[in-house]
Amino acid sequence: MPKGAEAPKTVLLYPNREYTFVAVCDQNCEDIKVILKDMDGNKVTSDLTNQAVAIVKFKPPSESRYQVSVRMEQCSKRSCNFGLGIFSKG
Repeated sequence: MPKGAEAPKTVLLYPNREYTFVAVCDQNCEDIKVILKDMDGNKVTSDLTNQAVAIVKFKPPSESRYQVSVRMEQCSKRSCNFGLGIFSKG
């Protein structure tokens, strides 16, 4: 994924569970972000660090769909690779 690009995905989240979103990028990446938005496009939470690993935790108030995006902030090559994991507890 090129620098500045986003990869959005829609996810269905359930209440009474804590979700952890983890994005990791390759050795050519210095900063990756995870951004969680509601379906109206309002940012719910995001990663604030400047690292090659982004971790965001979220406990939804009700069952709803959300958009989780990974954004490549810093990439020393034309494109960098990343992985996204979504974990739930509860």
